[in-house]
Amino acid sequence: MKRHVRDTLKLDNESFFDAVKESLRAGNRVKIRVIGGSMSPFLKHGEEVVIEPMEDSHIKAGAVVLGEWKNGCVLHRIVGVGNGVVRLAGDNNLGQVEYVRFDQLLGLATGVARDSEVSAIGTPWRRRLALTWYYVRPLRRVWAGIFNLLSRKK
Repeated sequence: MKRHVRDTLKLDNESFFDAVKESLRAGNRVKIRVIGGSMSPFLKHGEEVVIEPMEDSHIKAGAVVLGEWKNGCVLHRIVGVGNGVVRLAGDNNLGQVEYVRFDQLLGLATGVARDSEVSAIGTPWRRRLALTWYYVRPLRRVWAGIFNLLSRKK
């Protein structure tokens, strides 16, 4: 049984995202790997996310988007929209929020590859669930504080 092995090309972040931006602006779908835990529990480190080119109709609360922020790119959830600006936050972030203009949005995350299948991540139900998770951040912050306190006493 033959196995296909993909060649791997390593790029620095800037070169990688330049290629991603160019591909999305050309109307192509791309896959990127989630790095870090800011989108946990909905997207986990190492998972591959399918990104579609951005359209105005994609700009809605709860959508996960790739956007330009602080000389780089961020894959976070839209938690607010108004006056040509969206507020983005990672699902696991308890405090940080990024403000991004509409023209800085590059693409919409539509699916995540899990167990050799791609699961949709932008359904209305998933968006509502994730927004609920975002809005209970104050309670999550209290819970995290209690958990940290208890774990130190052991």
